[in-house]
Amino acid sequence: MDVLLYNADGIATETSIRNVAFRRGGQWVTPGSDSGCLPGVVRRALLEEGQIVEGDVRKEELCVDETVLTFNGVEGCCLGRL
Repeated sequence: MDVLLYNADGIATETSIRNVAFRRGGQWVTPGSDSGCLPGVVRRALLEEGQIVEGDVRKEELCVDETVLTFNGVEGCCLGRL
């Protein structure tokens, strides 16, 4: 279990220990570096490989039980649910 964090503008930024991406329009969207999210090694690699793209996902757009992709340098990539 983890928590999802938001910036002052209501944009989802990360969990307490992982970067995060949300499925939108057939692709995984992770918060942009200007959102205040931690840059993350795995996040950078996924961006460079084109597996995720940057974009804003606002709190009000999220759905209960939505699938999310979380990732960090220790655990790699994991699917989870809100």
